[in-house]
Amino acid sequence: MEFDYIEPFLSDLNSQEAIDIVKNYTDDIVLREDVSDAQDFLELFSKVLAVQGASIERTNPQLYESYSANWAMLAFVAFMGLGQEEQENILRTRLLFAIQKGYDPSKLIFSYFNYIINDDVVSKYFKSFAKEVEQNNEQLGQVPIEIEGKRYMPEIRFWIQDYSNFPSKVAKRGSVERLNYINQSQNTKSLTQIYKNQLLKVLKFYDSLINIERPINMQPIEDSRIVENRSRVIRSATPPQVESTIAPISNIDQKLQDLRTRVGR
Repeated sequence: MEFDYIEPFLSDLNSQEAIDIVKNYTDDIVLREDVSDAQDFLELFSKVLAVQGASIERTNPQLYESYSANWAMLAFVAFMGLGQEEQENILRTRLLFAIQKGYDPSKLIFSYFNYIINDDVVSKYFKSFAKEVEQNNEQLGQVPIEIEGKRYMPEIRFWIQDYSNFPSKVAKRGSVERLNYINQSQNTKSLTQIYKNQLLKVLKFYDSLINIERPINMQPIEDSRIVENRSRVIRSATPPQVESTIAPISNIDQKLQDLRTRVGR
C-alpha cells in the first residue's frame, strides 16, 4: 500500500490531525502485522520525523515519546524487510523501548517461521540477531550489576551476560530457568516487578533466538497475499542488502543535520 497521499497531512506533526493519522495507521498495521504496509508507512513517517523530530523533542517531549513509540512498533513489524544495518540498530537500541511500549517480541519470532519455510535459513538469521541483542545498550534498572567481581551499568547486554553465566541444569533454557534467574540472581533483587517482567520478555526473546525451535503445528501461511509479501521480504532481507532511506530514531539528529546541509547548498 502506498501512503504518499497522506504526506501533506503530516506537514505539521504537532497537529491533532497528524497525531491521529500516525496513531490510527500504526495501530492498524500492527494489528494486521502487515510487513509490506509497515515498510511503506515507516519510510514515509521516518522521512517526516527526520525533518520535524528535533523540534518536537525540544518543545513537546511527551509527543516525541509517543511518535518514537509509533516508530518502534512499525519498525518491528517491518523488521523482516529492513536492511541489515537497520535491523542491527533496532536490536541494539530499540528492543527494550518497544517492549516497554507494549510490543511482544515473540511476534517477530513467529513472523520468521510464518514467512520462511526452511528452518536452517531461520537459524542463520536468529543467530545473527542474537549477537546484536548481546550488544544492546538500553538500560533496564538504576542500580549497577555485578558480574564476576566487576560492576557494570544495568544495560541489556550485561543482563544477558549475567543470565548466561547463571547456573542452569539444562542446555536449552525455558520459562523455568528464566524465572529461577529472575528470582534468585543477586542482581535482579534491585529491580521492580515491572522491570523484572520486561527483562523476562527480553530473555525469552533471546532464548528463542539461540534455541531455534519451530512452534508446534506452525507452518508457513500460504495465503496469496502472504506469499506475495514473503517473496518481497525474503528478497529485501537477503544479502546483498539494498540501502534503505529509513532513518532510525537514534540517528534523527544526524539525519536532520544532513538534511539542513543539503538544503543549504
